[in-house]
Amino acid sequence: MPLSVEDQFNHMAGEVLSVQLLIVRICRNLAKIDSAHLAAISAAFDDAASDAESFAIQLGKTAAPEHTIKAGRIIEQFRTAAFRDEN
Repeated sequence: MPLSVEDQFNHMAGEVLSVQLLIVRICRNLAKIDSAHLAAISAAFDDAASDAESFAIQLGKTAAPEHTIKAGRIIEQFRTAAFRDEN
């Protein structure tokens, strides 16, 4: 039996959350290993934010503004979570 639309959304939301948690945990664990990793992780967040901005500019009015704005906010939320002190 096919999944309902609501079940499909719930499944996708669970997948997205699990990937988000995994990315943050990988960043934190790498940063604990070596400060050089910390610099690389920070640069990756800077690059991702820049890419999101460039993507929004390239797509212009063809992209829904809420998608491109949301992408930038999510990147910043990831950055905050990755660099938050766990103590």
